[in-house]
Amino acid sequence: MRRRAAAFGWLLFVWIALTGSLSVLNVALGVAISIGLLLFFRPAPPATTGRFHPWYAARFLFYFTVKFLKANVEVALAVIQPERVRRKRAIIAVPMVGATETTTTLLADAVSLTPGTFILEMRRDPATMYVHILALNDLREARLEILELERRILLGFGPPGSVERCEELMTQVATEPQK
Repeated sequence: MRRRAAAFGWLLFVWIALTGSLSVLNVALGVAISIGLLLFFRPAPPATTGRFHPWYAARFLFYFTVKFLKANVEVALAVIQPERVRRKRAIIAVPMVGATETTTTLLADAVSLTPGTFILEMRRDPATMYVHILALNDLREARLEILELERRILLGFGPPGSVERCEELMTQVATEPQK
């Protein structure tokens, strides 16, 4: 009941913010639309509980910013000199921990926002991300970079035990034979 009340309040707020009017008619219309939406759609259950560590979240943000800027330079160089990446494009499968929907979404957003990478598909069982990479130099290194990104996200936002599972996955990827 609390979730529905919170969802109702949020929907009404968004309606008033979008229309920009506090008139009685507009508020009544917002109430009707909010009730109608809540009759047809259920509010999403709360996300599985993770944790939030501001220090690690800030470190992830700094790490991602540096990676983002570096990738921008690499893509700019690829545009200027296309022969640098002509035969280096690849699609790779990267195993993931996939601890919560929040951490998986953060990882997907971080990978997609990084120039030169694009997520083609994500699977839950086993948790795997298929990524197109513009300039693949080393398969193992590319997988480890994405897993390092996930590890940093899990440090800041993941549930207990997820960081250890990610580090085990990183060890597994680092020791598997090169194909």
